[in-house]
Amino acid sequence: MRRQRELQRIIIEVTNRCNLDCSICLRQSWNGELGDMFPAVFSKLVSDLKELPCPPEIFFGGYGEPLSHPHILDMVQQVATTNCRLSLITNGILLTTELLESLVEAGLQKLWISADSSHQDALLHSPVNQTQPEVLTLLGDILQQGNGLLEKLQLGLAFVLTNNNQSEILEWINIGCEIGVRSFFITNLEAYAPTQAEELPYTLGRLRPPGSWRMGSSGLLGKIDEITENDPEVSIDGVLTHHSDRCPFAKRGDLVLRWDGEISPCLPLLYGRTTYIGSWEYKQFSYSLGNIQDHSLKVIWDGSEYPRLRERLLNKEFSPCLSCRDCWFSDDNRQDCQGFEHPTCGGCLWAEGLIDCP
Repeated sequence: MRRQRELQRIIIEVTNRCNLDCSICLRQSWNGELGDMFPAVFSKLVSDLKELPCPPEIFFGGYGEPLSHPHILDMVQQVATTNCRLSLITNGILLTTELLESLVEAGLQKLWISADSSHQDALLHSPVNQTQPEVLTLLGDILQQGNGLLEKLQLGLAFVLTNNNQSEILEWINIGCEIGVRSFFITNLEAYAPTQAEELPYTLGRLRPPGSWRMGSSGLLGKIDEITENDPEVSIDGVLTHHSDRCPFAKRGDLVLRWDGEISPCLPLLYGRTTYIGSWEYKQFSYSLGNIQDHSLKVIWDGSEYPRLRERLLNKEFSPCLSCRDCWFSDDNRQDCQGFEHPTCGGCLWAEGLIDCP
């Protein structure tokens, strides 16, 4: 298996504040402090990027809405000077033609929009500028203007799959295709409350090994195949079409920078969380490789701690907690029955290929 020798992508959480209050978001169950990235943290990031041997992709995301940061345009522009590829994911509600043009002018190369019923439901209780169908209308209008803006910017739509929204996702994909979007990404719901476990499109256990959950989405997979066969330029990625039982962050060569400077190997370890699958309750405690104000990105990437963890993730050197769930070790990620210490990833849905991000 190919090992990641160079840092390929950094997910930057410029803020963990959000303009929506989605029912399926981790923010519903955490007790994390809210904040925006400190200027000193961002300045150190830009400085560290210039010292890396190969410019990584910078992905503005995390657990907040990047466009709600008051200095997001300046941040994009500063990172663009390092020759890094620039992507951003948003719920799209704050988008305007002027903001989109400014983002492209600042150097943004790919824009992902999260589009599913969880966001739409949150709009009913939030004082926002526009609804998500209006966001797609805005994008469609820009595509029709012929001003060359979209020649510089790739657009993508991202979806969270639940038990009840397969037809809705297909409708969104078809609308996206009609207005010229060619990149789509589908991931599964991760339940942060017992009531959400009923909406999971997968089940796991001894009689249903990891990976077999995809059979339950065969109807959706068939429709996806039809779309991509009819239009080869359309790309529909994610856990349905490109399933892997290895940690996506380790495979891609990722790091995640939290708003306060803490650096994590992945999004699931950025904050503590409790995940529910049926009656199983699994606690994941956050894990930091260090703070960027104390250690450079290169030191953290090349140091002894993270390379060892990446090897363990790529080799799946953890207990099979998702399939077993038969002892107290499978209650959290602090220790497993093979003797590995925090973070153990045998119970992580991301590491098993059930959850992913663009």
